[in-house]
Amino acid sequence: MTELINPNVAAILFFSERELTQGGIKSPITTYVDMAGESGTVEEDGAINKSFFWKLNETDTAKVDWNLAHDTQILRLSVLRAGNRPLADWSEQHIALEVLLKGAQASGCPIPWGMTLLYSAGVKVSFTSDSFDEIQRIVAPEASDNQLSPCELTPFGFLWKPGARQQEMGGKRNMWVHILVLLTPTDRYERVQNVFLQPLTQGLSRIELYLQKGLHHTRQHEAVRSALESARVDLQEEMLVALRTVDFQQVHHEQQALEEVSRKLMIFLAEKAQTEVLLNSLRSNLQSFNEHLERMQLDTPIYTIQSTKIKREIEQLESDLVNVQAVSDSAYTLQDIQRSIEGNRLERAGVLLGAAAAILAGLAIFNNFLDIWNLSVEKSGLTLPSPWLRVLLGSAAGIFLPLGAYWAVKHLRWQAVLALLIGLVPIVLAVVFTVMVNR
Repeated sequence: MTELINPNVAAILFFSERELTQGGIKSPITTYVDMAGESGTVEEDGAINKSFFWKLNETDTAKVDWNLAHDTQILRLSVLRAGNRPLADWSEQHIALEVLLKGAQASGCPIPWGMTLLYSAGVKVSFTSDSFDEIQRIVAPEASDNQLSPCELTPFGFLWKPGARQQEMGGKRNMWVHILVLLTPTDRYERVQNVFLQPLTQGLSRIELYLQKGLHHTRQHEAVRSALESARVDLQEEMLVALRTVDFQQVHHEQQALEEVSRKLMIFLAEKAQTEVLLNSLRSNLQSFNEHLERMQLDTPIYTIQSTKIKREIEQLESDLVNVQAVSDSAYTLQDIQRSIEGNRLERAGVLLGAAAAILAGLAIFNNFLDIWNLSVEKSGLTLPSPWLRVLLGSAAGIFLPLGAYWAVKHLRWQAVLALLIGLVPIVLAVVFTVMVNR
């Protein structure tokens, strides 16, 4: 039978910092500090972390470590036993750990989104197949992934994953719990504790954090993918209906159908954006996960398989986004057509309004021209020229002066200058003809 040295059963819990902040929920560590009461003591654990200890019974000591990693609070709750112990002690420590977790939930502790269950200890001897079977029965008797993975000899000892299981937390959220076992030879036990297990800023806790994040996002993939596909189908069907029924020559009468396409497009773009956010999160977490594995020089199939799974999810998301891009491009084309038709309609309306304004301006110039001519001649006692001549000259001024202004707005320089000069000629001719009539 394998004998354990200082067996440890720990639950590494991951909490969303955003949920805690926005919900006004107290920090998870506060719950455990309150549970310990006056029996708890604080000890420095290196330059960064502080650990909180309290005695559970004659053999077990509870320990809580806490650290903030970007948007996640990491809390590790451990049940420790000192000395040489049989494998069966792990089962007793796990029961004590479950009691602490349930007590924290009853005391209002926030619900974590992920958890890693770690069984660790030092050992003096190697293992046999009987040891594997016994460990499996103790640490993961009901694990959904109940095939014992091969034991890997790593720089930190013998590491393997006996299984994984779903666990309900407070009746509100189910978590996929990773179960890991690490048995460290005595000659490297202390260094492994200091470098790999104890720090929450590196080692196993950070590797599990980014792995849990990646797997947490992969579990969201199916729901996000389904929503994106549903939005794509709705948009595509609405576009086909619009293309079959809308008369683009009478687009101003078909606004309802085109507005429905625009509404479906906005829903589709929102789902596409959510997919892109999920894809970016997966990429970032996979990169951080691989960086921490490389930093710890931990190359084991346990994590290689999980990394491959996340990579496949990333490739699938990338493929989904490429496939839906064609639909969004088609929707943009339809909207461009709609905007082009609307622009042409508005341009035609602008031309008609400009023509109406030019006619009104021409009539005003014609009337003012004749009024000024009449008033000037009447006060001087001279005779006016023939009515047809006055109408002709007034019409010339009323046409060419507005036309010159229009060409000036259009930046047609020479045409504008020519039209304005022609528009001024009737004024000169009015004076000349008045003089000639009165000679």
